[in-house]
Amino acid sequence: MNGESGREQWNHVTTSTGLGSASDKIVFFGLGKDRRVKRVEIQWPSGTWQQLDNVAVDRYWNVAEP
Repeated sequence: MNGESGREQWNHVTTSTGLGSASDKIVFFGLGKDRRVKRVEIQWPSGTWQQLDNVAVDRYWNVAEP
């Protein structure tokens, strides 16, 4: 994820974090004063890459593997 300020952030979501547990599928990023995200890149488990450009903030986005 790359915000207006140029700061880059990343997160990793997986279903295998330990015995009988999984990580949350919701990913949050702290953006400070940024009001838009320049680019979000997603690498899906299949290896497919997806890019979202000019993403508005303060919203929930439901993204599915293409």
